[in-house]
Amino acid sequence: MKKILTAVAIALAIGGLTVAHAATTAPSGKAKYAIIFKNTGNPYGEKEMAGFKKAADEVGAEAILKAPDQPTAEAQIQMIGELIAQKVAVIAMVGNDPDALEPALKKAMKAGIKVLSLDSGVNPASRMVHINQADPERIGRVQVQAIAEMIGGSGEIAVLSATSQATNQNLWIEWMKKELAENPKMKNIKLVKVAYGDDLRDKSVAEMEGLLKTYPNLKGVIAPTTVALQPPLVSQPRARC
Repeated sequence: MKKILTAVAIALAIGGLTVAHAATTAPSGKAKYAIIFKNTGNPYGEKEMAGFKKAADEVGAEAILKAPDQPTAEAQIQMIGELIAQKVAVIAMVGNDPDALEPALKKAMKAGIKVLSLDSGVNPASRMVHINQADPERIGRVQVQAIAEMIGGSGEIAVLSATSQATNQNLWIEWMKKELAENPKMKNIKLVKVAYGDDLRDKSVAEMEGLLKTYPNLKGVIAPTTVALQPPLVSQPRARC
């Protein structure tokens, strides 16, 4: 997370986003920097927004922290419109959909707002820069290596991810599949399902219960999302990663 804070602060500075941005200042005289996370109630998102506020404070800006109740592009589009009306200087986007947000974010950039994405990115036409929190290849490969060790090198595994449009996690999953296909040590491991809990606790629980019923021989689950790490997932005696 410390790397994310530094990267965001650098991105803001490189973009020339200073308190001298007269058209986008708050009554306090500070420029307004906004972040929109995927949804509320996500522990990782709460840390990420706290980090964004710290970075904004460091460059003398006022931070606006926003997240919809549900992890949908429609909810984020509405928030983007609100921020355009508020004439913020910056929108940092953790996207629920890489393409659906494009018209709204283009409108923001046309209005002079600096747009960047982080964590779960948007397409290049929708932002000026993207901040990646870690190397996707290492994340994907290491998670498979970890689950392989946990299940003794053989058996069925599944992935319980966030939303099917989450660019970061989908890229991790691509690398998981490559690791399974390329590493000879993985020849006895079978990926039976990639399930999506849509960053919702109840749906994640339901998807996990479905995996256990559908695949009675399931030995391990990779859950690269904090929302998926909820009971009953964490209470099952099978391997988690």
